[in-house]
Amino acid sequence: MGYAPFLIAPFGTGLDSDAAPWLLPQDAFTSIVNGHIHHGVVEKRNGYSKLGDITYSDGMTETMPGNSVMGIERFVDSSNVKEVIAFDTGRACKYNVSNKDFDPIDTSDIMNGGASDFIWAANWASTAASVSTTLYRLYFTNGKTLSAGLNGIRYYDGGSTTFLFNPNINTASTPLNGCKLMFALKQRLVVLHTFEGARTYPQRARWCQAQKPGNSGAFTDEWNDNVAGKGGFVDCPTGDQIISAQNLQNRLIVYFTNSVWSLSPTSDPALPFRWDQINDFRACGGKMTTAGFDRYVLASGVRGITATDGVETQRMDERIEEFVTSKIKDKQFAKVFARRDFSQRRLWMLYPESETSSDDSTAALIYSEESSSFSTYEIALNVLGYGGASQDDGLQDFGTRGLQDFGNLGLQDFYFDEGAEVFLGGDRTGQILTLGLPGDEGSIDFSLKSAAWNPWMTEGKQAQMGYVDLFIDTHQETELEVDFFVNNEPYPYKTTRVNMLPELKEIGTVSNITQANPGVVSVNQHGLSNGDEVFIYGVTGMTSVNDVGLTVTVVDGDQFSIGVNTSAYTAYANGGLATKKRFSNEKVWKRVFAGGSGYQHRLGIKSSGTNTSVSIHAFMPWFRQRGSRPI
Repeated sequence: MGYAPFLIAPFGTGLDSDAAPWLLPQDAFTSIVNGHIHHGVVEKRNGYSKLGDITYSDGMTETMPGNSVMGIERFVDSSNVKEVIAFDTGRACKYNVSNKDFDPIDTSDIMNGGASDFIWAANWASTAASVSTTLYRLYFTNGKTLSAGLNGIRYYDGGSTTFLFNPNINTASTPLNGCKLMFALKQRLVVLHTFEGARTYPQRARWCQAQKPGNSGAFTDEWNDNVAGKGGFVDCPTGDQIISAQNLQNRLIVYFTNSVWSLSPTSDPALPFRWDQINDFRACGGKMTTAGFDRYVLASGVRGITATDGVETQRMDERIEEFVTSKIKDKQFAKVFARRDFSQRRLWMLYPESETSSDDSTAALIYSEESSSFSTYEIALNVLGYGGASQDDGLQDFGTRGLQDFGNLGLQDFYFDEGAEVFLGGDRTGQILTLGLPGDEGSIDFSLKSAAWNPWMTEGKQAQMGYVDLFIDTHQETELEVDFFVNNEPYPYKTTRVNMLPELKEIGTVSNITQANPGVVSVNQHGLSNGDEVFIYGVTGMTSVNDVGLTVTVVDGDQFSIGVNTSAYTAYANGGLATKKRFSNEKVWKRVFAGGSGYQHRLGIKSSGTNTSVSIHAFMPWFRQRGSRPI
């Protein structure tokens, strides 16, 4: 009986770590690291490039522990110009286009936050005709009460300093000394979990007069909770404490320690907001673990990942229900940080790994909004945020990189006009990074393991896998390491390396290139003649010879010179393939031979490298029956 093909495509399930491999959908993966599903294709993630460092006036980059990046926000002014503001534990810093660093706005510390005191911010734009344009503000807080002139609520209005914001909230001159969260909602600045005077109100929502948040200093009516239509507050009727919240259309979904509520607008000017309970469920584990979508708010906690639509809360991690409890340190949820990459339609959730000794985030769980699939990245970031490109990027901005370094992505994929939104990350050394670009990260290790395959498993028959065809995008530098597993064996019975080149009429494998004038290439039994043109791909070390048309002068049956002075080139290290045709970006089938027999088969793929892309469109394993499974 001959081999029969079984196509596995498109990919949509993604990571499915809860069920046994043989019970999974055929397109699922028991692990997928540094990759994701995009339009039905398995892709290796891109890296990052540095946007800038947080630096102080002495010019020294902040690298001391405790000076991690704690927030990345955008201030939007009256002309809709967006300015990137990064925060460390002590100050707010704005991006300097000239020196490409983040310079502190203030000359001394305005906060003394800890490792989990992330910045929460809200842009305010007043629409009242009587209000000056100076009320375009970015309000922010690290969630700590004002003490000795530090912390509390502050704002930035585009000037040369930030301002403390602690208005008095009634005629008794009680100041608003801080809050955990804040939102611009229904023309009011709404603050949650407040610090008022010397007291804390963990169930409180407080707001200002419509369109008028006011200023710090002496008592004014903007926050007066004794006059209807001015400021006010409402305490949620629960003993739980507010942890996090997100906008959902015209209301807030608010997560408490053991319940979920909505803060909804009313038609009553004396009480413009009311609390409505959604459920008694511990859905949220930290201030930054929530993210807002159009129809629901996502939250993660020790009980899993949930979605709340304002009516009910449901688990949305059916395929990875054990992930949160087994992979995330349950005592470090205060350091979990979630934010959406809108351009790529992916949610990132940074988390501390339970398997490591570090209490800081060293990985990210990725949720694809398009396919509702999960995957993971290995990446050490502290916060996520958004910024503008700050300037128009052209070809000259990509330095010495050639377009081949971008895989199948063209220059247009990395072009940003000045108003474009860029997804950013901040680490624990004061660096702000542009995510999703080939760049400075270095080698990225991509890997996946498939579900278990056997077309005749339900019939109790064993199968032999003869080979598997991979439908991939070509790439000059990328190689795949393909592992074949049979039954429940933890180690592969066969490992094969395969390049991602199209059919180029291969001449042979390069074993050496001399540093000489002209350089001499060693290829066993090359079969070339004088004047033939060859192309070389995949050489490490002497990379200058890659993807260049070279004219052959035969030295002997195993060597030929290439008419190029290679004396000044970097020495040849290893690798390389000599071909008669030039590389082109296309989709090709690559066949990898296997041969194992058993009741289930699994495929593992690995790929490492800097700026090397992987795009896998389909698996097509070929099987034939090999009798019944032994008992």
